[in-house]
Amino acid sequence: MTLGTMNHDTDKDDLIQLEPLIHQVSGHSSMFVLDDVTVCKPLIGREYRFYRTLPPEMKKYTPDFRGSLQVLLQEVGEGLSLAALPNEQMSSIRSNLGTLKPGRRCVRRVSSSSIEYESEGEEETASGAKGGEALSTTHPDTHNPWLEQCHQTTLNKLKQKSQPSNVVECIMLENLTFKYRYPCVLDLKMGTRQYGDDAPESKRKSQTAKAANTTTITLGVRLAGMQVYNKEEKCYHCKNKYFGQQLTEEDFKKTLWQFLHNGRRLRIDIADLIIQKLEELRSIISKLDSVRFFTSSLLILYDGYDPCSTKLTRRDRECERDRDSRTTDTSSRGRAWPESRAGDDRHTQRDKWPSKEPSPGRGPKHPTYIHETTTGGGKMLREQVSRGETDATHRGKGRYRNRCSKSPIDIRLIDFAHATHKGMGDSKIYSGPDEGIMLGLESLTKIFTDIRDTVDH
Repeated sequence: MTLGTMNHDTDKDDLIQLEPLIHQVSGHSSMFVLDDVTVCKPLIGREYRFYRTLPPEMKKYTPDFRGSLQVLLQEVGEGLSLAALPNEQMSSIRSNLGTLKPGRRCVRRVSSSSIEYESEGEEETASGAKGGEALSTTHPDTHNPWLEQCHQTTLNKLKQKSQPSNVVECIMLENLTFKYRYPCVLDLKMGTRQYGDDAPESKRKSQTAKAANTTTITLGVRLAGMQVYNKEEKCYHCKNKYFGQQLTEEDFKKTLWQFLHNGRRLRIDIADLIIQKLEELRSIISKLDSVRFFTSSLLILYDGYDPCSTKLTRRDRECERDRDSRTTDTSSRGRAWPESRAGDDRHTQRDKWPSKEPSPGRGPKHPTYIHETTTGGGKMLREQVSRGETDATHRGKGRYRNRCSKSPIDIRLIDFAHATHKGMGDSKIYSGPDEGIMLGLESLTKIFTDIRDTVDH
């Protein structure tokens, strides 16, 4: 199917070009941005049915499900263009949410290990923002390192799946990162079992062996991906699932500590809110009969833009850093979280947030993504991969003006390709709540509580 052979009711101008979700930190399938508040991902039958039959109690803790749509794939030079075909569900979303600005990108398959984005319009940059306001724009070179690997796999699969019509089905979901200026994202694989009922024996054995060597069995949760904004350096620090698979329980705790640290202070305010939501989610799941969240993930998100830190005077910031330093020194003699990087105790606090030399007379204009992985010998590899946003204070009018009034954190369960409950018509019906995910939620609550209490005392 090409533009020349599309249904006569669909005009080329009606197509909505899709762009990658640049803040995706994990997953087997890429997410594509449909508009400011909606993303789409390839449709998987079981996940589609799960969203449609989701217990009402869980809707608060899952992304808003907005139906399905068809996506047209086209070869454009060396790249692959993805465009959504308009339907009634999309029209309903627009009428409820107002006029939204769609993306204008072409996803290019450059090689087996890289991707590029081509913008059809002029890029919106900080220097072009009105009133000196710095907008969190999507620079062509800005993406979480995981996006590169994920997109190559997804594009190849979509190309094969779409033949011969060049059309694939996708589901539409709420874009959870939109409301944040600098999204800090923690993706956690939940539960003690990481395969579905339909998994072959080989898959069951491999996943069981993997779980036995990670925090999955002991804690009911393991790190799948993370990015956290460092306000001091104006950069994101990223970790992927391979890093997470090597973490011990203590290393996992240290990593959650790092998730709450913005380079200037530990976000205890965020920890408090995370604990509240984790406890509420566990209470809901404990009352759900038959629901099993096999292979599902928990997303924890908050805004790396810290208005409290921004409004402080230089003297106040110095006092706050001194206080944090004294608290850390005191806690390190007891049950405190070591200042070293998870997996490498040789690093100090200064080493954990490495500095980059700014250009003469100017600070770094855009944050970078620092990709951290581990080698077979346990050594840490760090790679600066991209730039894209500025860290100026919110000023004037713009898309971030009212964001301070929004909830500062969000917690959602995602990825239900292997989830099940009695309302889905499966032959195997479980009874009682999902003990595996409840263990994971209990572990997370305890860890975040320990982090908070260690600093408080």
